Amino acid sequence: MDLIVRPQVKKIGKLRIERKPGEDLGDIDVLVADRAQRRLLGVEAKDLAVARTPAELNNELAETFLSHDGKQAAIDRHLERIAWLREHLAEVLDWLGLGDEDTAAWTVDGLMVLDIELMSPYLIDPPLPVITYRDLREELGP
Repeated sequence: MDLIVRPQVKKIGKLRIERKPGEDLGDIDVLVADRAQRRLLGVEAKDLAVARTPAELNNELAETFLSHDGKQAAIDRHLERIAWLREHLAEVLDWLGLGDEDTAAWTVDGLMVLDIELMSPYLIDPPLPVITYRDLREELGP
């Protein structure tokens, strides 16, 4: 695989990842550029191993997958970051040293990676793929 991987991306060059100036969207946990497939992948990683009781599962669902009481869920914030990547694809590719690439040939996708298998993604219809770290490692191979 011909991958470029950048962890904890807060800025692309001088551009901050933000909704509008001063409204930070947080960092992209892992940004992956797959040169062979011309695919940019923004990964949100979540450590949710502590959600074991029904109350904890409810909190995990609310904070990670469901916006409520005016507070955005983690997955919704990540979707905004993915939209930001799409809007700034030329700058992102340039920052990754791929400035000579045709942006129209690239796709931008999001992914949420969890540390353990949870029921939550099966109880709702998440707007992007949600997989475990173990499944991701199996998918990527040795």
